[in-house]
Amino acid sequence: HYLFHQQIQSWLAQKNLLIPSETWLTELKRAVINAQADRVPTLKIDRFVIRRYDNKLYITAPVYADFSHLSIPFEQYQNHPIRMRQVKGYGIASKYLKKTVIQFRRGGETFKKNNTSPRKSLKNCFQSWRIPPWLRSQIPLIYIDESLVSIGQYATSDAFSCQPNEEGFYFEKS
Repeated sequence: HYLFHQQIQSWLAQKNLLIPSETWLTELKRAVINAQADRVPTLKIDRFVIRRYDNKLYITAPVYADFSHLSIPFEQYQNHPIRMRQVKGYGIASKYLKKTVIQFRRGGETFKKNNTSPRKSLKNCFQSWRIPPWLRSQIPLIYIDESLVSIGQYATSDAFSCQPNEEGFYFEKS
């Protein structure tokens, strides 16, 4: 009990957060650390939130941004909180750039990597990549002709992927 409190206090001090009370530490252990394994519990501290996912603790800012309503054709892409990365041999082939529409998670999306792989729900993709739930809504989803062809820097449909020596691109949240 005492060692746990010391470890948490040290971890929070490294992040320049206030040293919490014994009551708060007890609540952290009860509500976050000892919560059921399939939960993603949170507890507020100062202007931050302590979260647990995949047996790890995270300190994050509260997530208020809702991008689900955004649909950004590439021509209107400037001045959005998204970065485009150009990489040789990775991502969507640059020849498709002007056809892309950037959206964010709305629910019910599915993705198919290639003709031989099964269609998977976006939720299952995120879980297999161990992306914490609070980050999932901020990952850019790239559509071409209303089909999901790329999920941030994580996956691109083979039909739209660039070749090893070809310019490619992907989008990520800045």
